[in-house]
Amino acid sequence: MDKGDQRSGAQPKNPMTEEDAARIQSAYAKQHGGKVDKGSFPARAQAAAARNENKSKEEGSEQSGEETRNTR
Repeated sequence: MDKGDQRSGAQPKNPMTEEDAARIQSAYAKQHGGKVDKGSFPARAQAAAARNENKSKEEGSEQSGEETRNTR
């Protein structure tokens, strides 16, 4: 899958999780004296994990909202 597919709205097969991002960031920090540079792969992984987490929370709240509206 190329980057064009992901940016066009296609879902990745395995979305980045917060645990994945933490593991990547930890390994990188150990190799770079405890620092994680802005714009580095670990920083982008963390941002992707946060986006995925927020997206899943929004989808959950939309579904519960629909259930509420349908029961009235």
